[in-house]
Amino acid sequence: MCPNCNHVFEIDGHVSSHDLKSLKEIFLVNGFEILYLDNFNFKYALKYGSLVKKLYRIIFYYLLKHRSKYQIEFIVKVSD
Repeated sequence: MCPNCNHVFEIDGHVSSHDLKSLKEIFLVNGFEILYLDNFNFKYALKYGSLVKKLYRIIFYYLLKHRSKYQIEFIVKVSD
């Protein structure tokens, strides 16, 4: 559900972008237990390429806060 308007997401409808911190907060506020939450593409990107490419990706991600092109993996369940 959309955390802003509380309507169910639609295929063509709401779009939102999150980093690990904001997604974690949304899950916790809405009563989910987080089993797994990780930035998959960023860790994957650091495994491959030259040292220069890896440094560029780190600077781009941490210093410039440009995180929109990375994919977040998560597993959550409804809290008991």
